[in-house]
This record gives sequence, C-alpha cells and structure tokens, in this order.
Amino acid sequence: QPQTICTVHREYSDVPQTECPNSNFLKGVKWSPDGACLLTASDDNCLRLYDLPQDLFTAHSAAAAGTETLDNGTPCQESSDPTGSPNNLTEPDVPDSFPAALRFQEGETIYDYAWYSRMSTTDAVSCCLASTSRGHPVHL
Repeated sequence: QPQTICTVHREYSDVPQTECPNSNFLKGVKWSPDGACLLTASDDNCLRLYDLPQDLFTAHSAAAAGTETLDNGTPCQESSDPTGSPNNLTEPDVPDSFPAALRFQEGETIYDYAWYSRMSTTDAVSCCLASTSRGHPVHL
C-alpha cells in the first residue's frame, strides 16, 4: 500500500493569490533519469527542481514504525491518515520536508518539459532540461 514519505505543500500555497485562494496546483512531476531529483510544473507557470535528500529512502525503509529524520533534521513520517498528512495535521500546518533547489518562471502556460536522458547529478555538464510554454520558444 502506498505511503506518504515526505510532503511539500507550502511551496505551492505561498504563491501570491490574485483571484482565487488555493488556485495553484501541480500539473506534473518527472523523476530525473538518475533518480536523485524531481522536476514539477504547476499552474503558476513555474518549474521547480527538488534535490531529494540522499537518505530519504534509506531513512524511510529503516523506520519500521514511527518517525525518522533526514540529515537536516526534517521529519519524514509514515502516516495512516488517508489524506497523507502526518499526525492528522491539515495541509497548511504540515511543514515542507525539503525546499525547492531551483525555480524557473516561464512566461505562460507550460506545455511540456523533459530531462536530458543521460542526466546525472554527479556530472554537472549533464544536468539540463528543456521546456516549452505557450507563446515562447523551447528553453534549455
């Protein structure tokens, strides 16, 4: 059964709300080819890159029950709550497990984005992605 390991809520709810509160939402998430990063696209026309903590999966698998912490002291908790919120907290009360490493603001609606297929976090030259958005050329 799937379980929540870590969460990121505030990164998406803290954007300026112009017309409708809570209107920002994820449109997609892509794992990097080496599995060390996540790239997300959201309704605020922003791509966010997350470097996953190296001990994220080992800390979770080592925890048979209870809470383990990452190297930065942030809790990664197992939850039996169907909403996925640790300790039955509501989304605004749950702290983000880790921050976005980079944010790329696109001009308009993001149509697609992709990692370089041989990307590896250990080789900085290979760490690139491409994106395309409405009314703009492909960005590398």
